[in-house]
Amino acid sequence: MPEGLEPEPGTPLSEPGERASSDPRQAPRGTFWRPSLSQLIVAVVVCLVTATAILSARQRQADTNYQSLRRSDLVALLDSLSSQSDRLDSEISSLSRTKTKLENSATSQKAAQEANQARLNALQVLSGEVAAQGPGITVTILDPQQRVTPQLLVDAIQELRDAGAEAIQINHTVRVVASTWFDAHATTLIADGVTVQRPIVIDAIGDPATLSGALKFRGGLASTVESTQVGGTVLISQHNQLLIGSLHDPPALRYARPS
Repeated sequence: MPEGLEPEPGTPLSEPGERASSDPRQAPRGTFWRPSLSQLIVAVVVCLVTATAILSARQRQADTNYQSLRRSDLVALLDSLSSQSDRLDSEISSLSRTKTKLENSATSQKAAQEANQARLNALQVLSGEVAAQGPGITVTILDPQQRVTPQLLVDAIQELRDAGAEAIQINHTVRVVASTWFDAHATTLIADGVTVQRPIVIDAIGDPATLSGALKFRGGLASTVESTQVGGTVLISQHNQLLIGSLHDPPALRYARPS
């Protein structure tokens, strides 16, 4: 070092001929660190990889948002989605109409079946093919002088029918139907070929009060049987539940056919 010059504070002294250290931490002030070639290559590679990853991520995001599609492509895609939506709406409407039709059809069919069954039940009761039960009355005719005639029984049955009787039987053996007939041999009464024993018991299903009133009016069954010409007695009892168990076996028809 030339004479008269003092070294700067903190500046290390070096012996003559000693090479400066390459460590940047030991480099003298006023010098710069220069990276090696391998370090530069690594830095460039890292930058390229990072840039590629960023561009790829942005590209994927753009594709997801359809930002890479042209305007015409977007319009075509929108039209396709609209057409598909219209088709689905049409299918929904069609299925809804089919469901409603099936429900209405099932309801109508069930109602028709119930109506047919109710009609069949009524016809079977009226024809005497099945037993019947319900409210009604029991009429007991005491005829000690055996003066009750077939015509008097026919009148009694007709009075009950006019009062709304839906099922009638005599002596728990004869079911009275439309074809029932009455006859007599001397003092013996006959109904549908069956001998009617005395006392005569008639069961009828219907409104008990109405049926009882129909037999008690002036000129009806009760007044006729209890008159001096017959000399009998009529007893009427009402029931909340009455069973008519006798059945009628319909004969085979020879002439009549459904039309």
